[in-house]
Amino acid sequence: MPSRCSFDFSIWVARLNASWYQDFKGVILAIIPLAKDAVHLYIGVGALLLTCLFTRSALSSTRSLIPGALLSIAMELLDLVGDLDSPVGPMWGAYLHDLINTNLLPVLIVIVANVRSRWDGR
Repeated sequence: MPSRCSFDFSIWVARLNASWYQDFKGVILAIIPLAKDAVHLYIGVGALLLTCLFTRSALSSTRSLIPGALLSIAMELLDLVGDLDSPVGPMWGAYLHDLINTNLLPVLIVIVANVRSRWDGR
């Protein structure tokens, strides 16, 4: 049976979460004297290192990239939801740029660790 309520709570909750996320990002960037791109790099490398630490997986394991990739996708989805109300609208190039910034260095670290472990015969 269809609901009589015309208010879509899921959109409201998503926008509420997105505005909270935008406020949180603003506070973090105000506290940490780094550029937004540098913060993305640290988040990506931090996610890789924490994943390896807590799962006890090797740095050369490609599975260790999954949590960081999922985290970066979630962050960009929250950015997208936050930008839906802006007059500019979604900034697809900026989202892609942030995804690459967050994940490129961890991918390169895993590649180097793989090459080194194969070179060392491990």
